[in-house]
Amino acid sequence: MSYFIINTAVANVYKEVSHKSAVVTQALMGESCQILDKKDKWFLIRQWDGYEGWIYYFHGVESKTKYEPTLVLKDMFGTIISPDKEKMVSHLVFGSQVVTEEKHDGFKIILPDGRKGFSHNNFGVNRKQTSREEIIKTARRFLGTPYIWGGKTPYGIDCSGFVQTVYKSFGIELPRDAYQQEELLRKNKIAEDKIKVGDLLFFMENDKVTHVAISTGGLNFINARGFVQEESIDEKNPKFNRNLRNLFFHAFSIADVIDR
Repeated sequence: MSYFIINTAVANVYKEVSHKSAVVTQALMGESCQILDKKDKWFLIRQWDGYEGWIYYFHGVESKTKYEPTLVLKDMFGTIISPDKEKMVSHLVFGSQVVTEEKHDGFKIILPDGRKGFSHNNFGVNRKQTSREEIIKTARRFLGTPYIWGGKTPYGIDCSGFVQTVYKSFGIELPRDAYQQEELLRKNKIAEDKIKVGDLLFFMENDKVTHVAISTGGLNFINARGFVQEESIDEKNPKFNRNLRNLFFHAFSIADVIDR
């Protein structure tokens, strides 16, 4: 088995072998993607969540072994500078994974292609031991991030990418698309008066789940819609969104994935 290891802060993954094709998702620094096929300078990859698509060669390195990152970036944005601290080596985004060695004044980093550098940013591990309140705290760090179809970073993010990215930062792996997330949690459907902080709300158009949001308590939520913002389908809330109220499908508990 061969791997395509992402060597840039963020890389677009396309539906077809063309930069003019639709972007289906993104991959982040340090991710080891399984190579399924190759055409010219394009690789068909499968990501950690099972998502497949085409990526251009200059976004990474081909390897027979996985890159084994030790820590993940917890800041929204980060930078790696040269060992002499005079030149820029790379940018990073929230969720970037790198091989690191902690020093007294920061982190020594080795990137997938062997480049070395130094960072003063905040790195940590993706821990599953968390609270619903911590999930919302992290989600709110994305407030104002523009909506971009297929996006998964603070540069731009879509609704399901937002949910997946927030939960993955706590070691909780959810599927990529809203309908897949709903399928995973379907057995956990709850009544509106039972919705807790961190539970997921799903919305439907033309009999298909097309949107997902994270509850900040009851029918109030944070979601990526135009940009990451807080809204509500509670008519008494000043942030009430009638359109989303009409599209609301069901709420699903996340107890199974965070309370165990």
